[in-house]
Amino acid sequence: MVLTMILTEGHCAPEETIWEVLSVMEVYHEMEHSFSGELRKLLTQDWVQENYLQYRQVPSSDPLCYQFLWGPRALIETSYVKVLEYAARVSTGESISYPSLHEEALGEDEEGV
Repeated sequence: MVLTMILTEGHCAPEETIWEVLSVMEVYHEMEHSFSGELRKLLTQDWVQENYLQYRQVPSSDPLCYQFLWGPRALIETSYVKVLEYAARVSTGESISYPSLHEEALGEDEEGV
């Protein structure tokens, strides 16, 4: 779902937005999970270290702000289309439709992005 949020935010999602959307799903950064430990650490360190995500400071931000981007390993192991299709399958009750993103994703997947 994090990759979907990054994609729908224009390939770069503010950290604050990620946590806001996850909180709607009752997933909070201070939560501990038996399989992943602390979620903030999972996103900002573990998945960054494994190259699934990039976590960058927003240039010239005051106060300091950070953003997430797809990491190189995510780009290799999945595609924009697959992530959008997954998001559509797991959406509960709400119809998720991103036709313009789907068109863009298809084009980028064909180009090998």
